[in-house]
Amino acid sequence: MLTRNDATTYYLDTNGQPAGLEYDLVTLFAEETGVAVRWQVVQRMSEVQEGLLKGKAQLAVGMARQMPGVEQLRFGPVYQRVTPVVAYAGEMPPVQSLSDLQTQPPRVIAGSAAEGVLLSLKQANPQLAWTAIEEQSAEELLESLADGHTGAVVTESHLLAGMRRFYPELQQGMVLPKPIELAWAYRPDASSAFQKQVAQFFQRIEQNGTLKRLLDRYYGHLHRLQPVDVEAFLQQRLTVLPKYRKWFQDAQVLTGVDWRLLASLGYQESHWNPFAVSPMGVRGLMMLTGETADRMGVTDRSDSKQNIMAGARYLQMLHDDLPPQIGEPDRSWMALAAYNIGIGHLADARMLARMQKLDQNAWTDLKTTLVQLRNPKWVPKTRYGYARGGETVIFVENVRTYYDILSRLEPALELPLLATSTAPAAAP
Repeated sequence: MLTRNDATTYYLDTNGQPAGLEYDLVTLFAEETGVAVRWQVVQRMSEVQEGLLKGKAQLAVGMARQMPGVEQLRFGPVYQRVTPVVAYAGEMPPVQSLSDLQTQPPRVIAGSAAEGVLLSLKQANPQLAWTAIEEQSAEELLESLADGHTGAVVTESHLLAGMRRFYPELQQGMVLPKPIELAWAYRPDASSAFQKQVAQFFQRIEQNGTLKRLLDRYYGHLHRLQPVDVEAFLQQRLTVLPKYRKWFQDAQVLTGVDWRLLASLGYQESHWNPFAVSPMGVRGLMMLTGETADRMGVTDRSDSKQNIMAGARYLQMLHDDLPPQIGEPDRSWMALAAYNIGIGHLADARMLARMQKLDQNAWTDLKTTLVQLRNPKWVPKTRYGYARGGETVIFVENVRTYYDILSRLEPALELPLLATSTAPAAAP
């Protein structure tokens, strides 16, 4: 199995375990078919194509027909469509048209689908030029752009969205024509039986919702925050978080909940303000109600240490009380939802999912039914009545994004965790 090491395909997460959309897809395929998998990670796109053509691997993941030089390869079903875009940063002139692109020749990863799009455009625009980069990954190239070390970059929309969590100065400019269709690629002599297995696998996971849930796991929360929100969070990570880091870490020791998830929750609730108060009387850094504070034994909700410890214990309790058939990471996202909206309204959302033949144990489907808790059509069918479930969806998705950022920038404690970030670990 050939792949590149990047955030959209295959990487090691913050616990040093393999992760990524393609890793999850291949793991599922192997479990269903009994095929043994041996990963071969390469850095250049040319190595992927060369490996398949020379028979070094059966297939490669995260490929696209738009990539240059893949004409001899065979492709499976399309499972994801992304957009080729121009990225720029900071005070650079925005790139909004082909004429802008011609006056500001971009950089692009050599052999990528993005370069394939440029090659296609050049047929009608012979003046178009660019620099193809061999020695950097797509993430490294965008980091160079954010740091001001390179000009505009042509890349793929899902990769840019992921990198903007860490570099809010990155901007999306022109959208190039023709979407990029991602698929697995086989070597030319791949058997028809193997190709049929792959086609049937993707048909199954599309029909049963597994593909939708995996795409949501890695990309569903990427567009919630605006760059100004990310900038504020990154600044407060440096100036405010150090005051509370130890207490969040102590809370992880107490509960097993990743301290970075707890810190992300605290930021979403109060921006790490120990004196925050809502119009409903919810107070403190983790925004505890009076009832929850009493239940957790808190004597002073403005006491940051008490508040953090109580919020962590309460989240752990909600996590543990969920039905056992809910797996991770959905279990952690649902616990966050219950923290925000209450366990009763979460139960109503799960009931609405069952009524509509959705998966009550999948956060992807509950994002739909939580919103329905304010819909007059569905409210009479619930036990706990009206709730602003749409706000809860935004709440959880924001926490997920903050958690991804902290997971990349802050070290983990060496303890068992209840949730695993989808963000790749930061480069050493």
